[in-house]
Amino acid sequence: MAKQFVRNADGSVSEVEVLTKTEAAELTRIPLIKKALFELSGAKDELAGWLYTNKDKLDAAFGSGTVRRVTKAERKALEKALDHVAEVLANDIKADFVVSNKEAIFETFKWPNQKRVAPEEKAAAVLEALLDVTDGNEKLSTWLVANEEGLAIAYTAGVVKRPVSQEMLDRLAAGRAKVAATREAAKGKK
Repeated sequence: MAKQFVRNADGSVSEVEVLTKTEAAELTRIPLIKKALFELSGAKDELAGWLYTNKDKLDAAFGSGTVRRVTKAERKALEKALDHVAEVLANDIKADFVVSNKEAIFETFKWPNQKRVAPEEKAAAVLEALLDVTDGNEKLSTWLVANEEGLAIAYTAGVVKRPVSQEMLDRLAAGRAKVAATREAAKGKK
């Protein structure tokens, strides 16, 4: 939430929390997500509520066996956290290593290596992770695996997708044709 200062009628100034555009968009999506989950669950309100509250755990479970990259949002959060640590612990001898190497930590941060796994191994890892999330409910876990695509669609309900203009599609097609022609010309010279 962003903070804004407002002048009151009596001349005093108050600080008010205001939703950002992104936060407001997220709030408007909640009913759409819940409706999509309700429909996906076969009109089972309890299951739809559980799916909504456990979205992060389910996302992590479905991501089992997948190579994880650091997102822009995670990089920004790491940078803010390191700056905060450096500011708060600037004079702390025990934290001197982190404070003096915060740029190197930021630049070289990556998630622990994840081996690429075969599709069968990934499916087994996902099922195992879902069993942990569902407290061993095998029936629910297999239903979740079967409805993975539907869950992904439900969780993105209300997201406004910008349409690609015809001009951009034409430019893309022209660029691909140019690359194909260049490759054909290179093959012809060999």
